[in-house]
Amino acid sequence: MKHFHTISTLAALGASVLVAQPKPAPAEGKVLGVVQWFTVVADLPKAEQFYHETMGLESPGGDPRMRLEYYAVVPFLIEMYNNKSDLRNFGLRIPGADMGVEPGQWKEVSGKLLPSRIQDPGAGYLILKTWNISGFLPRIAKAGTQVLTSGGHPVTVAEPGGMNQVLWMREPNGFFVALEQPIPPPPAPGANGAPSPSYYTGADAGFAVEALDKTVHFYQDLLGFNADTSDWLASKDQLNAYGVRTGQYRTSTLHMPGSDVAIRLVEFKGVDRKPLQKKITDPNSLVLRMRVQGIDALAAKLKAAGTKIVSVSGEPYTNGRTRWFMVEGPDNVFVQLTEAPPGAPNPGAPPLPR
Repeated sequence: MKHFHTISTLAALGASVLVAQPKPAPAEGKVLGVVQWFTVVADLPKAEQFYHETMGLESPGGDPRMRLEYYAVVPFLIEMYNNKSDLRNFGLRIPGADMGVEPGQWKEVSGKLLPSRIQDPGAGYLILKTWNISGFLPRIAKAGTQVLTSGGHPVTVAEPGGMNQVLWMREPNGFFVALEQPIPPPPAPGANGAPSPSYYTGADAGFAVEALDKTVHFYQDLLGFNADTSDWLASKDQLNAYGVRTGQYRTSTLHMPGSDVAIRLVEFKGVDRKPLQKKITDPNSLVLRMRVQGIDALAAKLKAAGTKIVSVSGEPYTNGRTRWFMVEGPDNVFVQLTEAPPGAPNPGAPPLPR
């Protein structure tokens, strides 16, 4: 009996120790990087013609022209965008980058395509890095793409990372796309003397801002990006690259350790500006999709800071194996956080819904 009593006492003590164990702390929120440049467009076929046919980007699911029909909205899209109309979209890879391009068009929206300018706060930028900028020029000319850069040809610009050849364009749905090639250009990535399968070496996302310090605060202090911010500049070469004749500008490049995709912000002054005010489903809207760890902690942090929540439920939403959360950041640019289990496919290019 004494032996039994000792065992019972030890078991009770063990149980009390187990009960007293503290609960594990919730995972700390961390952004891993930008994985998708999602644009809301007024004309999806024109987006296909520009990004696929002219710029040569390819879809992981085959020819994007097979994605130009509308399909019925699903609960996940209602949760993210609060829109019950039909949608059509497609996704494209950018060789050399962890980020893809995804244009989408809603069948029923209240807003129309705005006459955006490169200096207008909220104007979305896609910077495509290349080793062969001259190879794009005949394709751009043949398509009749609007080139903003003075003279219609690449110009040499001194930037924080070195000298680059740069060409800025305005694509048919009002977003701004730059080609950027370092000087001297990197070696072509072809193997054994064969031509490279792609002109691309990577990409960055970006947009024009109304107040740089405010926007940097959001991405740096709430999402954890590192920021390299310039003073006010007035380089004629850079202004010529933008296609802006006068004024000044300052920039901030937002980096995330472990990601090869930066967010590039530009604030202009001394030039007419008009912020692009739009709803998330309206043409001209830009969504930066980011892969994260600890989405609940990040959502709580953003809500505590007074960030405008777009997700209908106000909480992270589970869709398949991933969880999602949408907010509106400064400059009417939207940020979509997505968390996938370890080893799951990059949610920057999820299976396109049908």
